This record gives sequence, structure tokens and C-alpha cells, in this order.
Amino acid sequence: LYGGNWEMFVKGLDGRVLTTSDRQVKMGANNRAFITDYSNDSGSFWAYWHYYLGGTLEFDMNVSQMGCDEAAGVYLVQLDDGECSWSAKGSIAEPACARIELVEANQLGLRTAECPCSGGDCTSMMSRNPTSEEYGPSASNTINTQEDFKVSVKFFALLNADDEPVSLKKIETTLSQDGRSVTLVNDDSAFLEALTSKLTTSMAVVISNYQAGSSNEISGQCPTAQDSSEGNAFTASDFRWTIMDSIAVPEEPENPTGELVIGERADSLALCDDEFCTGCSESWYSDAPSTIIYTCTDYTRYRYNNRCRRGGALCGPDDEKCMFSYPNDDPARGRS
Repeated sequence: LYGGNWEMFVKGLDGRVLTTSDRQVKMGANNRAFITDYSNDSGSFWAYWHYYLGGTLEFDMNVSQMGCDEAAGVYLVQLDDGECSWSAKGSIAEPACARIELVEANQLGLRTAECPCSGGDCTSMMSRNPTSEEYGPSASNTINTQEDFKVSVKFFALLNADDEPVSLKKIETTLSQDGRSVTLVNDDSAFLEALTSKLTTSMAVVISNYQAGSSNEISGQCPTAQDSSEGNAFTASDFRWTIMDSIAVPEEPENPTGELVIGERADSLALCDDEFCTGCSESWYSDAPSTIIYTCTDYTRYRYNNRCRRGGALCGPDDEKCMFSYPNDDPARGRS
């Protein structure tokens, strides 16, 4: 946790397997638990609330025991003491509560997804899966699911004039293991915008282990031999929350209209691509400062003499020849 270590708590469903050891949580089948920062589960107030916008959540997972039809999940869910409470909902209709599937995984597959529930509509979702070469139960896979791997989820946001994160632009999920990595990205900022306000202080972390079925969106159609796995556990450990380390760079307009700013001398006169130009500078528009263009800043006609004896410091570093010169109509000539 940013600012140092902090003791966290989890409480699973009654009669289900859930154990902790140091920084690790081990969860058995058909269970779920919210992460709280106090030993109290009487209401959502006790959940750990984090400012995710512009920050990162990372943790380690081991799903080596999870079969094709099982799902180990870590989520961010919209939480309150009303419709989006952590109480069991029974047979009532699914509440309109936003969620981010940080990761749902087993040995054979993995998925990450977002469901903003914008305006009460929870049917819209975007998801991503790694390829079978990138993720699977073999040392030949980029991520070998027989071993621990790290999950890092970054919530890239733009800053306002006060350097505060204000708008979600991209969610980037990176799986890493022994120097190898796979990155899954959702950069549909229009779709993600509905999550902006919810990622400030209204989403809590929940860990889950459930039966996904023999055909699911995590690992697809399960092989017959693995159709009936049940009761396996997974581990999630070393949870780490940080802030202000996922800042998006503003997109520059395709056709900038700001003020033209003249910078340093260009490395070569040829960069201005103007046969009449005698002075070329780097430049950019004020609303697109990282897009460098080249502008001719001098059309004076010069008379050229011998090579410059000052080592070429007055010319561009990439100009092949640097000549002693003066304006053609200057009566002082070389003394100007």
C-alpha cells in the first residue's frame, strides 16, 4: 500500500475454505471475500477504498490447481449499503452495479473485462484474452500457469490544471513472469469514461472462486477430461496499491490551431526543405508541443566566402559545410 505496509482483512462465505498466511490469501471453491482494512464486515464502510484513477493495483496469483471449468477472480466492484451491497442477492434481478474484472483465470485461460453499467445499462462489456501461446500450463507459454505470475492493472487518467486525475483514458493489464510479459489494453476512452467517477472512492476489491461451466469465456470449451473439476483452490498475494503512477499523455490535435512557437536552431538547413531558406529552426504549435516541425526563420540573401574558421559552431551540427558569410547588401560585409 502506498505510504507503507498496512494490515488488511478478508472474510469468506460461511462454511467455505479461506485461509491467510502473511501476505497471501488462499481461497477454496464457491467462495468470495471483500478486502477490508479493518476487522469488520458489518457494512461497506469497512471495505478498503482506494483512489484508483491514475494509479495501479498489482498482485501475484497461482492458478495451477484451477481446472478449465473453474474461475479464480479478482475484481473491482461498485459497492454501497444499498442496491450494490455485498449481501447475497438471492433470486432478485442482478443489480446495476459497475464492475471491472481485473482478472478471471484458470490453468488454460484468462480474461479481463469492464462493465461500466452506464445509466443502469449493464449489458455493455468489453473484454480481452491472451492467446494460447501467451498463456497456458507449459514452460513454452509466455506465462506458465503452473507457476506464480504477477498481475499489474494501471488506470491511466488525464490530469487537470491542478494536476489531479480527472478522466479515465486507458486500462492496461500486464501479466509478468521471470522477465516475460503479456499486456492487454482497453483504450476505448469513450466506453471507459463512465468508470471515471467510480474509480475515485466507490469501488472495492473482491476475490472469488466459482464454477464457470464446461464452456466459458475464460478458457472456451473444456476438454472432456477436464469437464468436471471442482473444489480446487487458488492463491492471491502481495497486493500493492499505488497512486499517481498511471498518468495519460494528452492526445495532440491532428490539425493544431495554436500559436507557432520557435525553438532552437535546426540540426540542418535542409530540414526546412526550402531552397531559398538561410535560417531553419525547430518549431511547434502551442497545442501540440511534442510534434516538432521545421520553420524557415531567415530568407536573407548571403554572400559566401571561405570555410568558417570558428569550427562550425554557428551552423547546424548536421550541415556538411559551414561557410564564412554576410548579408549580400551589407556594406560592412565580413565585419557585420
